[in-house]
Amino acid sequence: MAGHTVRRPGHERFPGVGKSVRSVILERDIRHLFRLPAIERRQWWPPSRLRAHQEDRLRALVKQAWEHVPFYRNLWEQHGVSPTDIRTLDDLGRLPVLPSALFRSQDRDRIRSNDRPLTRCYAKRTSGSTGKAFSIVYEPFDYFVVVKAASARFRRAHGVRLADRIARFSPEPEAVGDHAWYERLGIWRTEILPTAATPHAWVRQLRAFRPDVIAGMPHSILALVDQMNAERVEGIQPRLVTTSGTVLTPHDRHAIESGLHAR
Repeated sequence: MAGHTVRRPGHERFPGVGKSVRSVILERDIRHLFRLPAIERRQWWPPSRLRAHQEDRLRALVKQAWEHVPFYRNLWEQHGVSPTDIRTLDDLGRLPVLPSALFRSQDRDRIRSNDRPLTRCYAKRTSGSTGKAFSIVYEPFDYFVVVKAASARFRRAHGVRLADRIARFSPEPEAVGDHAWYERLGIWRTEILPTAATPHAWVRQLRAFRPDVIAGMPHSILALVDQMNAERVEGIQPRLVTTSGTVLTPHDRHAIESGLHAR
């Protein structure tokens, strides 16, 4: 597959990631879409069952990191910790606290799992809400589980309907114009509001798109509300506004609800 690459929002493209990966993503998207209700039911598991599941996944994660991520193995060895010490949730306190600056200073090959070739991976940037953006390497399956499944569960839990039109703030310029396959079926049609654009540009986009849902970090949505007030804009009235990434204070919540007439 040399010479072919697949472009995903906010992802670095590694040589060798080709069209076969597109079909894998589509197949897994569909397969896991039907598994989502079962995943959601986990929140109603009895505490004992949920804890047992969490601890089983914790042990597997620690084992994977120890065996295949040099950075974690060296760090834990320096603090006298091994996988046999981390068996339950109560053992999490034995792991050393990891400053983000230390993690960001490492070479990529030291912090990624060395049993997964880069030709099967994407590198997605974080939003940088903690002060500095960072690049995280995913496999296609990991991308679905971490990003798509979490997003789908969040949306469903907060009343976002499948037919809703979603305007989403994003710091990733590559996301503009990139649409998922399910949007062609009228499911979660999305318009990207680039955070690097001006608030006036956001207003123009929203007037044209007329979203049912606006999603983003509180500071971006507050900047939008300020611009709407300054221009005395009417007609942008989403049914829902969802926020993530930073804390939504009561004052900011009131400003957003009042400015957008949404909950």
